[in-house]
Amino acid sequence: MHDAKLNKHRAALAELDALGRHLRKGRLISTWEARHLSARTLAAIAENRAKGMTVSQAVDVARSTLPPSDPDLDQEGD
Repeated sequence: MHDAKLNKHRAALAELDALGRHLRKGRLISTWEARHLSARTLAAIAENRAKGMTVSQAVDVARSTLPPSDPDLDQEGD
């Protein structure tokens, strides 16, 4: 079960990286076909870009809002 959740999280992170490259090439976010990201995540990136954030900043904010892949990993350093 943990493997499936971890794989889904990794897929979302990889898609965010690919989306960042897509946007840095000057392409529109509306032309992106999301496979592992929610419409809410795409909207948040678009909104942050409209507010003046760079592509990297908007993608980093979206990355930080993804659900954690494994609750045990989030307690590292505690």
